[in-house]
Amino acid sequence: YYHDDPYSMSLIYFAVAQAGYYKGGTYIKGGSQKLSDYLAKVIKDNGGEVLLQHLVTGIIIENDKAVGVNYKENRKSATEIMNAHAKVIIANAAIPNVVDMLPEKNRQVQANKVKNLQEACSILTIYFGFNKEPKALGNKHYSTFVFDDSIKTLQDMPANFRGNFADRGYVFVDYSQIESELAPAGKSVGVICTIDYLADWENLSSEEYNAKKSQVAKIYREKLEKLIPGINKEIGWCEVATPKTIKRYTLNPHGTVYGYAQIPKQAGPFRIPKKSKVKGLYFASAWTNPGGGFTAAIMSGWFCASEVLRKR
Repeated sequence: YYHDDPYSMSLIYFAVAQAGYYKGGTYIKGGSQKLSDYLAKVIKDNGGEVLLQHLVTGIIIENDKAVGVNYKENRKSATEIMNAHAKVIIANAAIPNVVDMLPEKNRQVQANKVKNLQEACSILTIYFGFNKEPKALGNKHYSTFVFDDSIKTLQDMPANFRGNFADRGYVFVDYSQIESELAPAGKSVGVICTIDYLADWENLSSEEYNAKKSQVAKIYREKLEKLIPGINKEIGWCEVATPKTIKRYTLNPHGTVYGYAQIPKQAGPFRIPKKSKVKGLYFASAWTNPGGGFTAAIMSGWFCASEVLRKR
């Protein structure tokens, strides 16, 4: 879930996450959007404002302190640059992008801090809408990892993740195993996910890109049918999200979903701290401590807020 090579992944990060799985977890009924809506409501109820479809273009620095941001509407025809000021600026975004938003004088200091850091892999995700719940077809597990017969040891995994999709391992998540409230009664949704890289999808024409997505969808539908016989004919909806999709919607470089790779020299106490090298500018997101993953990203926001409040 967190890295593409078991032999270079931080044991500490793996162990903490794995312990969470053993303890059992929680799921937000209705999906993560419910949490986002609730947090937005808290902001609005306290006099704040949530702007959608806007893009931050720069960080305003005065007397070597971050005091605001420049932003505009996120559409090609938009030209008006607006600004907003605050006592503290929290960048819940890819750190390399934030560095690029800083004025030249302040940029170099932060850039030197991150220039040698390794970015994590991306993922390919296939979303399914099922006309019948997979558990009704005999599937018994929420999360199932499937590996090709060519995988004999953990050392075989990195090469497999960069190989053909027909041989690439994957994980299938079946939301019918829990009260997810993501679909009408009797129907369900599921997700297939595998390690992937932006390089697999760059430099393709629109026709080539869509054809490859269709080919990959076909491959994994066949894999899923082999895992759960009869499920293919119950697929009412299927959509493929590639690393290119992730980069487009999140602006994360290379389409990474985990920020900096969870290798020992970049994990735990060696992770980028919440407080940046620029006074008044703080980091949240998967790029800082503790790292990537749904829970970790939420914890990052919590840790960042605690750090800001402690400094005030």
